[in-house]
Amino acid sequence: MKIEKLRFKNLNSLIGEWKIDFTHEAYDDGIFAIIGATGAGKSTILDAICLALYASTPRLNKITKSDNAIMSRQTGECFSELTFSTRKGRYCCHWSQHCARKKAGHPLQHAKHELSDANSGKIISSKATIVSKEIEQITGMDFTRFTRTILLAQGSFAVFLQANSDQRAPILEQITGSEIYTDISKAVYQRKKAEDEALKSLNEKIEGLQLLDDSSIEQLKTSHHDLLNQQDQFKSQNKQLKQIIESQQMIEKTTQTINDLKLKQDQLSTKKAQFQADLERLNWAEKAARLLPIYSRLESLNEAQNKAKDRLDAINQQIPILKQQVKQQQYDKTQTEQQFEKEKATAEKSRLLFKQVITLDTQLNEKREPLNQLQNELKLLEQQIEQNQQNINIQTNNLKQQNELKQELKNYLSQNKADQQLVQDLTAIDHYFKT
Repeated sequence: MKIEKLRFKNLNSLIGEWKIDFTHEAYDDGIFAIIGATGAGKSTILDAICLALYASTPRLNKITKSDNAIMSRQTGECFSELTFSTRKGRYCCHWSQHCARKKAGHPLQHAKHELSDANSGKIISSKATIVSKEIEQITGMDFTRFTRTILLAQGSFAVFLQANSDQRAPILEQITGSEIYTDISKAVYQRKKAEDEALKSLNEKIEGLQLLDDSSIEQLKTSHHDLLNQQDQFKSQNKQLKQIIESQQMIEKTTQTINDLKLKQDQLSTKKAQFQADLERLNWAEKAARLLPIYSRLESLNEAQNKAKDRLDAINQQIPILKQQVKQQQYDKTQTEQQFEKEKATAEKSRLLFKQVITLDTQLNEKREPLNQLQNELKLLEQQIEQNQQNINIQTNNLKQQNELKQELKNYLSQNKADQQLVQDLTAIDHYFKT
């Protein structure tokens, strides 16, 4: 761990904002001293380093909302910021606390502790309970190890120098954190003592043992050989017993399967008897379903019949109008012909009025053209009336056939009224069997 920059404000006797850049060329030698009179703020610099890292100091321990003796008097805010680097990267750790409205005498607010990446400025953690754990993970040291190995608190080394030889060992252990080696030594002593007692017990057991003679050894070998033979026999018998047990288990399993199948057969028979009535209804429903296309076709024919009837009514409504138009045109034709005959008689009687006759002939010719047009239209209307009459005859025949088919279906439905309920229940029965 290498400390690069320290910046703090209003800590102890150092009022205002202060900054120390340890990367400056003045610190290139790597060894320097912080000197000054008592109360000048030497220990405050060390406190600022601990405060930025762990929100604690060796002299004041944890700084809380109710107790902050490190903030300079007559000030309303303080902070400490440390930039350091390890093998894992460069980091910036910032701690701060202020009074309400940042005015002296007002209630203290909760302290803020934040850890960020010094290169990118990205916040790693801003929760006070997590920052100290992140620092421990990055540096490999918690607050206790840091103050005992890196930052020796003021007065601890003086106590060590003034102590006698018997007192120096525990003081040195407390300063350096090496009391773990004493614990290891005690554990090794206890382990050695337990192992010595176990060795002593084994030696006593060995002394109580008696050696066997050659005949006893031969007897043991013979017994061992007999036991091996018996073991082989037992293995063979065990194998046969396993085969018998497996066969018996197979028989029991097969018997159980047969019983289960019989039980399922009985259940199916019971269900079949229960659903016999439904099965009969289903058969009737199937028969009714065969008639469903005929009924649908009949409905379609009824609909077509109604449409044809509507068209026939519309045509019948147009026929009187067309007849009236034809009658009017015939009347106009008769009037024109009568007028023509009168004018022709007048022309024959009055040859002296030849010029007038020519004029009347011209007028007559002009009136013949509309008459010819009316005659053509009359022929077209007569053809249309004839075509409409043919369509009416065709629709009438179709209507007659549909009425006959409808009557047959009504007769069938009246004779088979029980099938109507089957058609309604068909869907419910189909759903019941599917589920």
